[in-house]
Amino acid sequence: MDFELGPKIKLESMPLWIKGLKVDEKEGIIFTWSQMKTCFNDIKTGQLYFKYKSLSTYEDYITDLIISDEFKYFITSTYFGHIFVWKL
Repeated sequence: MDFELGPKIKLESMPLWIKGLKVDEKEGIIFTWSQMKTCFNDIKTGQLYFKYKSLSTYEDYITDLIISDEFKYFITSTYFGHIFVWKL
């Protein structure tokens, strides 16, 4: 396996303190999330597609995120075990 570094791309409006990051190469999107919000950015340009705020509370922060491209929703799980389904 060979790796090659490409140019650095700054993600527009990325959360300040990232708790998690996922990459969907098929759709060309980078998903980042912090305690209470998530951002969806273009993988090649870093341009912001969507930004969702106040998805949880400060104490019950987001721990993971799953995306469904087919049905246009995403799911967040939280520290206290809550699961939320959000429409894109």
